[in-house]
Formats: sequence, structure tokens, C-alpha cells
Amino acid sequence: MELVTGYTGTQHVSSSQDGARQAGTVGLGQYVLSTGQKLSANMEDANTLVVASGDAMMNGRHVSLPDPTSFTIPTGVQGMQVSNLACIRYERTSDSKESVTPVVLTGEPAAESPQDPAYNDGSILDGDSTVDFPLYRVVTTGI
Repeated sequence: MELVTGYTGTQHVSSSQDGARQAGTVGLGQYVLSTGQKLSANMEDANTLVVASGDAMMNGRHVSLPDPTSFTIPTGVQGMQVSNLACIRYERTSDSKESVTPVVLTGEPAAESPQDPAYNDGSILDGDSTVDFPLYRVVTTGI
């Protein structure tokens, strides 16, 4: 038995312990929280998606965007449609260091009805070292 959130003389709460507590409270999945501007988004120009401030929960890990975050959308393909996913990517290295970064995943060009690109649809709680949280789909049509 261990008192996780009490002070016992040394700081000892691990990210996995806090993540398990958060997941048990908020839920096991991935969620946008009702804080800040709730990660609302707009296209600043043809290639820049700007996601506003807010917070997300990824399998118990709290991710904060205190400032707007830009995602670069690739230029489209003439005469084709392409589906892009703007994601928060969680990564844990072999030495257990954790990070999150904004990434854009790009699908294959199609004449119509483009398919979403594959993404890392795992769970931090299950020990997956790379997990993507798709926030927005941006479909480009032509260039």
C-alpha cells in the first residue's frame, strides 16, 4: 500500500500513477476539456491550421495548449483530394521520458472520398509508446 498524493518526505508521484488517477476520474479515452478556447481551430491560410488554447486528456495524461498552436497542412495535389489529420502525438522514449508534439498525418490522394491516414491508435495506459489524438481533419481539394 502506498499513499500516492501525500507527502512522505520525498516527492514520489509518477506520471503513470497520476495518469491512472486522471483516467479513473475523467475516462480512459481522449477528450478535449472545457477550458480556455476548447482547442477551437481555424485555417489561418491555405496551409496553416491554428488551434486555440485549451486542454486535452490523453488516456489520463493532461496536455495543455496555453497558447495557439500551428499545424502545417501540406499543399494539395492538383485534381485530387487529400485527407490530413492534425494530431497531438504522445511519445515515451526507452528511458521513460514523455513528450507531446503537434503533428499532421497525410493520407493518399484520391479523386473523391479520400481516406484518413493511419495513426497510432493505442493507449498510454496499455504501455504504448506512441499514441496520436486526432483533433481535426483537413481535406484539401486540388492545390
